Amino acid sequence: MVQVLLWFDTEDYLTPESDEAALALARMLTESGAFATFKVVGEKARVLERRGRRDIIAALKKHDIGYHTDFHSVHPTVAEYLEGKSWPEGVAEFKRREGVGLRDVERIFDTSVSCYGQPGGSWAPQVCGALREWGIPLYLDEGSHVGLHDRPFWYAGVLHVYRMRSNRTRVSLRGEPEALKTALAEFAAIATRLRGEGGGVVSIFYHPCEFATARFWDGVNFAKGANPPREQWQPAPLLPKAEAQRRLNLLREYVTALRDRPEVEFITAREFAARTPDPVVGREVKWDELVALAQQAVERVGYYEVGGCFYSAAEAFWLLTQAVAAGPPGVEKVRARVLLGPWERPRGLSPAGKCSPEQLRRGCFWAGQRAAQTGHVPTTLRVGGQTVAPATLLQAAAQFLLAQAQGQTLVEVPLEPAVVETESQVAEDRPELWGWSIFPEGFHAPRLMELAKLQAWTLKPALLS
Repeated sequence: MVQVLLWFDTEDYLTPESDEAALALARMLTESGAFATFKVVGEKARVLERRGRRDIIAALKKHDIGYHTDFHSVHPTVAEYLEGKSWPEGVAEFKRREGVGLRDVERIFDTSVSCYGQPGGSWAPQVCGALREWGIPLYLDEGSHVGLHDRPFWYAGVLHVYRMRSNRTRVSLRGEPEALKTALAEFAAIATRLRGEGGGVVSIFYHPCEFATARFWDGVNFAKGANPPREQWQPAPLLPKAEAQRRLNLLREYVTALRDRPEVEFITAREFAARTPDPVVGREVKWDELVALAQQAVERVGYYEVGGCFYSAAEAFWLLTQAVAAGPPGVEKVRARVLLGPWERPRGLSPAGKCSPEQLRRGCFWAGQRAAQTGHVPTTLRVGGQTVAPATLLQAAAQFLLAQAQGQTLVEVPLEPAVVETESQVAEDRPELWGWSIFPEGFHAPRLMELAKLQAWTLKPALLS
């Protein structure tokens, strides 16, 4: 089965015609039987309420409602105000700034939101901490900051549909004569490939304002860091009515053609999250599975597949250190726990060394204590008088457990530096990463991306049902 996630960033609260576009889209999709997800900006919801547009609210609610920040492009945007913040500081700041909009969207639409996605390219990892606290199960958007094989994944304890690249498509609205034919052929190629891989997700997204305005509303007002006072905000220039209708008709044809494919199912964000739980959460991992995990962890620090489940490096860290800390004669099972990555890069590390089994057990015990208190993989640890990185302890624990499973007695356990492989799936802080036209010129966020790499400890594929 090929699942299509069709979603709309519903954000233009300055141009009344974009309200009508959202209504037309929602009604068209309802009639077509292709249900979508509308990610709504807080101010957009309040504007609909003030304008008395209960008809639009009701039409969108027949689909699925997500959240898209409180004011979207008003400066500072998410990445601007979270750059330089630590993990706990950033989580608290995002909740403070965006919590009002979330509550308003849920109140006005009388529903819990199913997902969140950032405004434009304004991404930040600390958002995931807030989503977990709010109980929002899915991060749904598109960007280049983090991803895994162009498929859904888990990151910082949150399910993601992000950086889909080869599994992202849409029909162009620009007016090319062969646009529909080209788009359908592209979708067919993606669907054929995914079916050959056992199924998968295709991400398709638009904005209601694309069916009403000739320019994006935020580019008119907030481009390149501009932040005019509210009384100077301007609506976007409009498309000719015939062009707006042509675009709506084109999308109707496209959606109808996809819906009629027997292998295709349109699925909302809420449905997708409900069908894609993490089987590791609360799982009791038995001894043979711990050994299989250790066999992989001695070779690399990344994500692992054992018994039909994927474990992140952070989850493996918890399981293997807990197993070692239990001491001889070993454990029958360990209950899995979701941990986030470290807050900071390890510093002041000792050179490669060795420790005794008892020193390793004590180090693993205290690692578990700190992890249980903070919910994060510790930044550094003390083992036998040496300061080691968590990746070093993970591999030492894996090697010790593997030897134990093979009936070997280790006199010393190596403590060697290790690389977290999944960091390579997080983008570097380059200018093109922050190319959204709303950012101030020259904006970049090196500390955000450093924190993002630390959270690569949590990266793993999502298992689709």
